[in-house]
Amino acid sequence: MTQPAAPQTRYGYPIELPHMKKMYDAFFKTRPDVAGMVVGGGHNDSDPNEPISIISNPYNKHMGDEKKREGLYKLEAARALMPEHPVAEYPISENLQRLRKQYFKAGRDPYATDDQVFRESLISRVLSSDIPEKLITPEMRAEADRYEKLLQQRQ
Repeated sequence: MTQPAAPQTRYGYPIELPHMKKMYDAFFKTRPDVAGMVVGGGHNDSDPNEPISIISNPYNKHMGDEKKREGLYKLEAARALMPEHPVAEYPISENLQRLRKQYFKAGRDPYATDDQVFRESLISRVLSSDIPEKLITPEMRAEADRYEKLLQQRQ
């Protein structure tokens, strides 16, 4: 569970560890598969009036790796921008639909049934290099490039 101290900010958002927000620490202990999340501003059922921040999960086996942690910060920063800058409704390829059915279960994961939520997840994963290159369509690449520019403007 050891994880280096969080940097102060990434892409203009504060980075926090779960012990700074006790309710998230309890969640992360039971969900080590979740690498982190954006909270505040109404994200992930948080208080809409709470400032947006990014929390990484020290119980996730990948968060000890600096490169993967930086990928998480980028992924979550992009997610924080999506309500103001909606992801375009690009087509979801058959390969991605198969992947979707393999990894997400209807009733548990909104990614399984909500096309827009699934698109958002895909774009954030393109940005963090967390999706095989062969699955990235030209429309996804263009959308990820748009978000890359938005994130760079926040640095």
